[in-house]
Amino acid sequence: MLFSKGEVYHLVVVIAQLLHIGKCANLTDVSQLYDYLLDGYNKNLLPQYDAPTSIIVAIQMAGIQKFDEITGELEISTVVFLKWKDPRLAWSPSDFGGTTSLLLQATDLWIPIMYVLKTTEQSDSIGTRSVQPRVFSDGTIVWNSGMSVSISCSVDVTYFPFDSQNCPLTIQATAYNLSEVQFVLGSHTLRTSFYTSNSQWELKESSVNLTSYGITPGVSFDINLKRRSDFFVVYIVLPMICLGFMNNLVLIMPVASGERMSVAVTIFLSFVVYMEIVTDCVPESSSPIAYIFYYIVVLLLNSSLIFIVCLISLQIHDKQKSVPRKVQTFTNYMRFACFRSNSSDTKVYPFQQDDELPAEKIETDIDKPDNKYSEITWTTVGKTFDCYFAVIFITSFTLFTLVTWNNLYYNTDL
Repeated sequence: MLFSKGEVYHLVVVIAQLLHIGKCANLTDVSQLYDYLLDGYNKNLLPQYDAPTSIIVAIQMAGIQKFDEITGELEISTVVFLKWKDPRLAWSPSDFGGTTSLLLQATDLWIPIMYVLKTTEQSDSIGTRSVQPRVFSDGTIVWNSGMSVSISCSVDVTYFPFDSQNCPLTIQATAYNLSEVQFVLGSHTLRTSFYTSNSQWELKESSVNLTSYGITPGVSFDINLKRRSDFFVVYIVLPMICLGFMNNLVLIMPVASGERMSVAVTIFLSFVVYMEIVTDCVPESSSPIAYIFYYIVVLLLNSSLIFIVCLISLQIHDKQKSVPRKVQTFTNYMRFACFRSNSSDTKVYPFQQDDELPAEKIETDIDKPDNKYSEITWTTVGKTFDCYFAVIFITSFTLFTLVTWNNLYYNTDL
């Protein structure tokens, strides 16, 4: 005997399996399966009534079509993944040529009715009925449908241009209660494998949470967007900082140039223009107001103060009368050593212990006039005035700018 009984048995099993694998379903098998599944099937009834129908929900973020910050309208393209089980659509693959799955028309099956809340357009049921669900032999139904939806967001531009926005996409099965339908999360974050990046907004990691409105099941997708701020930094932030710094240097300009007032007015008008530019980019909202507006207002006030200080400085430089002693005393006190004359009236002579100091070399300033304030003129007073106010303005502007933009970048309150 060439083969034992055990070996013959195994050979027969292998041949049977090969024959089964090689057999493919034909059109007749699929047609019979189609008629078998839909014969007596009522799409108006829930898949089951003895237990809630669990629907697995996941969303693939495809891209951001538009985000209008003025109206708060966010238009996105998504793919909704739905998966549930309908025991009425189960079959044995061996009875239908080994068919394990079948595409059916969505209009022939029970499809969960779900709506997106807080839409800016007329709300339609989620899913495109022209997309065919795939039904598996155990009754599992998988339905992946594309959807473009516009949702309403509450825009918070407090930290513009480094702001982040959170837009909730809430799906609710308004026709069912929790005893009939339950949602199950297919993913705890938005899927982004096919996401197309946006030039203005960066999609950050978003969370998914189950929600319920009374007895109605729902699921909420929190879409977190971070503004791409490079354009605004180059177009708005850096020019404003440069103008603000230049504005503080007006007091260092020579009075004789006669350009102090014109430069101060020009920079003031530049701030007004930039405020209009920022207004066009930021939604008109009083609660909250973008901190960048406060920054521009402070720069405008600073520019106004510099203009007033320049007027006072010009008045000081143009005075022709003698400087009062009190003004001389105060000016001399405020000046640093570097402003004072390095000359000294003290004369030093070589002296030896046994020598007598010649009387002609003994000098005293008792009868000499007081030269302490002889060098203090109105020009000196004006320069001292300009120096101190320039230091004050530059220091305050630098500190205020660093604190403001640091808080805006890290989204912390001023």
